[in-house]
Amino acid sequence: MATIRTIEGKRGIVYRAIIRKRGQNLSRTFSTKSNARRWAAKTEAEIESGMDEAAYTIIRAWLLGRQSDEDQAYMIREQFISGRISLEQAVTAWLLLSHFT
Repeated sequence: MATIRTIEGKRGIVYRAIIRKRGQNLSRTFSTKSNARRWAAKTEAEIESGMDEAAYTIIRAWLLGRQSDEDQAYMIREQFISGRISLEQAVTAWLLLSHFT
């Protein structure tokens, strides 16, 4: 379950949603608590399903022919190294790419 923290700053109150799940640490700041909760629920569901926005974007770009296989492999590697996708997601993306080539 995500943690929603209230932060009082110079511009007023903001809400930070923090998710720690499956080796991923994600956070994002919102102006409303409801938006923070909505993002957290959506992101947790994506992590549970094994496919997050970064992996989806990689595969979608490849399927639309916007990038070569080499570019896709590089993107998957960079997303994994930067922590945007987990090892499981990187392997899933790689297997999907291999299946369609």
